[in-house]
Amino acid sequence: AAPAKAAPLAAPEAGFAQSPTGLQSKEISRPDGMERLATNVLKAGDYIRVDYKLYVDGFGKTLVESTDKTGPVEFQIGTGAKQGSTGMKKVKDVVKIPAGLDEACIGQVVGLKQQLIIPASIGFGKEPVTTLSGATIPAGSTLYYEMRVRSRVFASIVGPGGVALQENFLEVDQVAKLNAIMGVGQD
Repeated sequence: AAPAKAAPLAAPEAGFAQSPTGLQSKEISRPDGMERLATNVLKAGDYIRVDYKLYVDGFGKTLVESTDKTGPVEFQIGTGAKQGSTGMKKVKDVVKIPAGLDEACIGQVVGLKQQLIIPASIGFGKEPVTTLSGATIPAGSTLYYEMRVRSRVFASIVGPGGVALQENFLEVDQVAKLNAIMGVGQD
């Protein structure tokens, strides 16, 4: 028997680019010149912090989670991580990370703001998910994220077992200062 063909992807929303997995993304803003220096580009293995608002039913409709309330979400990108931690306190809450959010961050830069439409196949799939705020995301839901890459720890300074050898994340303003010292992004 011939292998089943994947269902064709729906056309992307107006203004959105679509990846082969069905992830749709729309860049809202990007810091000037950040990609001129290779160390500014996020790669697999980096730990990042992301601020986001998560909606079901479309942007600006049913808000089910917001880092305005929980604090930024921290996770390792490009490794298939299914969860991250949230908040700035020592004991952090665990939050599920959809594969589409992970995919959207690879190759991007600290400070990037974008909107994402994540289909269930690379979202939370066929199981309902309860958020930290107590809302339930129905099984098979398309996810709508407004997100910003807030900071990162380079993969090269993370030790065995994911133990960060760098104590602090480089926040957006710190990356900008480092770039200014190095003359990156100066026209």
